[in-house]
Amino acid sequence: MTTIDVHEKNPSRSAGPALVAVNWQDVQGSGAYEFDAVACPEDEGGFSIFAVHYPGIVSQGETLDEARTNVSEAFLAMLEAAQARGVKLEYSTTPWMDATPGAIRLRVTVHG
Repeated sequence: MTTIDVHEKNPSRSAGPALVAVNWQDVQGSGAYEFDAVACPEDEGGFSIFAVHYPGIVSQGETLDEARTNVSEAFLAMLEAAQARGVKLEYSTTPWMDATPGAIRLRVTVHG
């Protein structure tokens, strides 16, 4: 079973920088991986969510909790696929997407 810990960086949605460049890592050899994500509210409801430095790790959800669970599962699936192929997960040193107004920055830890 995958356990997901999420730490919101701006839960009040205050103005400020939208993105923080931090690489994913195996946290102290524990099998936990951390990455930054941005959840963007959609006009029709729900959220789109992006792993900031990992092109292609995108998901959505009707609620913020559902969106972060879904992006965590997408990250884990991409990590497992990369490991199965014997390659590293692609990491972009610059964010590959722009945050929209009202976006919520998240630090996500996936235990898998």
